[in-house]
Amino acid sequence: MIIAVVIFSLTIFLGGNYAIYFTVVHAFSITDSATLLWLKITFIILMISFPALQFLASQSFSLITKILYTASSVWLGVLFWLSLAIILYWITYGIISLVAPGTDISLVARIFIIGVLCINIYGVYHSFQIQVKNRTIVIEQLPNAWEGKRVILFSDSHFGDIRGARFSKKIVRAINEEKPDIVLIQVIFLTDHHLM
Repeated sequence: MIIAVVIFSLTIFLGGNYAIYFTVVHAFSITDSATLLWLKITFIILMISFPALQFLASQSFSLITKILYTASSVWLGVLFWLSLAIILYWITYGIISLVAPGTDISLVARIFIIGVLCINIYGVYHSFQIQVKNRTIVIEQLPNAWEGKRVILFSDSHFGDIRGARFSKKIVRAINEEKPDIVLIQVIFLTDHHLM
């Protein structure tokens, strides 16, 4: 079962990279052999980067591994959004081909790609921002001992190779600033094999 899941995941991952390569070549009418070779090499490196660096990070950890692993993780996020963008591109291409055959829609592809890049820049920035949301919850028949208590629910940390000790200290400071009576930890994701 695990092998089937791994094969399915790799097929989706590799297929997504190839679909993006094919769409970029099609959308921008790239025919220059040097450019095509450069794109092929780039996408091959991107295809193998995440699984290879995930394995490498599990074997040894260094600053270079962390930087490369972070870059490949960002590419994984870009891949997700680009996959959605290429689906939109091909739907748009199909509709425009039916309505106005021969229309150049490379501008549409550029808009989708720039939009994806903007979403990812925002996502990477936002992922390192700690959000504190204060809520007042009224619970009937709450024991008197719990009246007025401050409870913090902490979730989605994703500690690991990318978010290490410095980020966790930042979270602890933010929690301590709220002066909670109790801290509840919903789920802690450990993505660093060294922490497990």
